[in-house]
Amino acid sequence: PNKKDAPLNVSHTCRAWRELLLAGTRFWTHFDTSPLSGPREAKCEIRMAISWLERTGNAKIHYHIDSESMRTSVEADLELLHEIVKRQAQWASLTLRLEDDRSLRLRPVPLKDIPELTYWRLCDRAPFAVEDHNPNSGYFRPTFLVPDLRTTGRPIAPCLTTLRLSGIIADGAQHNGILSMLRHCPNLETLEICYEWEPRDSGLGDDTPCCDLQKLKSLSLSGQAEHLHLFKKVRAPALEFLEAWGNESPPTLLADLQAGASLRKAKFCCWTGTTLESLLRDLPELRELDLCLFLNDLDPIYRVLSMESGEHQLCPHLDRLVIDSSVRKITEPLEQMLSSRFNSNANFTAKIRVWTGHEDAILANANIQQWMGEDRLELGAR
Repeated sequence: PNKKDAPLNVSHTCRAWRELLLAGTRFWTHFDTSPLSGPREAKCEIRMAISWLERTGNAKIHYHIDSESMRTSVEADLELLHEIVKRQAQWASLTLRLEDDRSLRLRPVPLKDIPELTYWRLCDRAPFAVEDHNPNSGYFRPTFLVPDLRTTGRPIAPCLTTLRLSGIIADGAQHNGILSMLRHCPNLETLEICYEWEPRDSGLGDDTPCCDLQKLKSLSLSGQAEHLHLFKKVRAPALEFLEAWGNESPPTLLADLQAGASLRKAKFCCWTGTTLESLLRDLPELRELDLCLFLNDLDPIYRVLSMESGEHQLCPHLDRLVIDSSVRKITEPLEQMLSSRFNSNANFTAKIRVWTGHEDAILANANIQQWMGEDRLELGAR
């Protein structure tokens, strides 16, 4: 039933099958300690994990390590992590979720070559620092030390297409480390960064060179506006999807990324509407817009999205609009905005999520009933 348990189950069948399994490195290349993957794996001992890892030989490995799910000591956890990082050249996909006491006691690991790695997810307060810098200069000791691209002469992660970082508490040293890592990822297509905290002084000066991610298509950011200093130094001209969560997104974010003209899909979560209009003005080719809004007054947002707003129409080619907010009733600006969009674009569809219990009041609106009957409007509850 569980393919990740299969090598152990089959190896216990008989001696011949056990010899076959031990000789076949590919049987052992997937390993998962996530509590959601099954009780056996969630409770597996570190010694078995290390033995499993040794059986991979030189094959590519796909590992998901969640230190919070292990019933072991910090020393045993670090022993496993040490074995994993020794096999950098084998990494194909790797998820590391480290408890704070694990990451703080792990000696910074120099990254050499990770030529097979395509997917990397790292939940770590201080993931990277530049190798030649003082590794203890930041708020937290970094887990990985990244070489300068000028020193290696070639990227160490040429196949990495997806990088997800979360739990970051970033300062200048760590920002430079993340930028240094990004420069080693010329084929990166998906980048996700979630900040917990960052000082207002990012440590990135005007002389810090920019990082060009020419193939980046999807970017997800989580953090307050002052937490996104890093993206003044990132260029993503081919970006197609942008997701930004926080009380505000920096008004210059799209200009810094040089990404407005290529963006086709965006998702914004905001508690205030100050910069939302300025962001949307930089998205002339947007096709899909998902707004999660926590605002006291949504009518100004509806007005700027209306196609009746004059010569400065926002997102004129929009085909899909999703609004998830504290909608309690259909206001006149919301109704006018939807009507103008439906009338100007035969392909336009919308989804509105309202407070649970308010559906009947909204369904009483004749226009709402008509649009839903035409399958152009979907109503949901939250």
